[in-house]
Amino acid sequence: MKSLVKAIALSLGLLAASASVGLTDTFLKMSSMQAGSPNYTIATGLIKIVQDNTDIKIQLSAGETQTKAMLQGARGRLDMMLSTPFAVHWMKNNAAMYKTIEDAPEMAGKLRNILSFPLGTLYVVVRADSGIEAFDDLKGKRVFMGPPGSGGYNIANAMIAGSSGLKAGEDFEAMNLDWAGGTQAFQDGNADAYLGSGTVPTPLVEQFALGGNVRFLSMPKSAYEEGPAAGLVSLPGFLAQTLDVAGYDGKVVDEGPVNTIGMAGAITTHVGVSEDVVYEITKAVIENLDDLHAVATWLKQVNRDTVMQDMNLPLHAGTYKYFKEIGLDVPEELIPPESKG
Repeated sequence: MKSLVKAIALSLGLLAASASVGLTDTFLKMSSMQAGSPNYTIATGLIKIVQDNTDIKIQLSAGETQTKAMLQGARGRLDMMLSTPFAVHWMKNNAAMYKTIEDAPEMAGKLRNILSFPLGTLYVVVRADSGIEAFDDLKGKRVFMGPPGSGGYNIANAMIAGSSGLKAGEDFEAMNLDWAGGTQAFQDGNADAYLGSGTVPTPLVEQFALGGNVRFLSMPKSAYEEGPAAGLVSLPGFLAQTLDVAGYDGKVVDEGPVNTIGMAGAITTHVGVSEDVVYEITKAVIENLDDLHAVATWLKQVNRDTVMQDMNLPLHAGTYKYFKEIGLDVPEELIPPESKG
């Protein structure tokens, strides 16, 4: 009998310990693009802040396409991911890479935002000695546009077609690689041009320049006025932008500002992640913005005035609760439906 009592007591003790762990330790899965990208930079900065200031643990998987991660998150396979307003627009409207995914609009309805950030400037980079000086010169070349079906691929397609009339698969080879493979291909000389995004100076471009000077391709201003690129800058989260090459210390050979496209991004989650967890994540980040700013100079643009900039998804209920507590004015369209009583 005593043995039975001891066994029951031990079992209850283990159950109590297990319950205690569940209350104090929360484990989340997050994805980002490849190391060196703005997505990866803000993701790693956010994770460190959250793990230093809460009991929440976040496991990061790098190298994912953001458009795929958004679907995985909406389906509950990821807890946090990076999103962009234009990809949200495509998802809501069964467009671009979401064209054949019947439930994409329904899935978009399950996504919720935590905070916005400047995703940086899009660029198409080539070797300075490649003979490629304009988008027209990509004819017959091998171009990494991002993984097929990714947001990057669709953006590059519009930038190249709008700037030159060239079509992927007809006028040049669109390389079928993931982000890591595309980066390696350009470094090894197996890709003639590479599409990426980042802030200036972009660590990845600096890395490319270690192998010799590089050039950014500049879009003609007419590309913003009609055609695929004009359609691109009309979408949420995109804008015509110039890229200043001065920050690259002579490693980029362009002689003046480069015409390109800028875009916004967001840290995103879904309705299945608890309000308490997202509240703690939001609180930790906003109360420790100085730590986020220390990760990279461009992250100083993330502040209380910009955390909802360019959003076209509702906030998560936990984020909404915290923003209300600190007195932020949340636009009606960003109030989560589940928080409207």
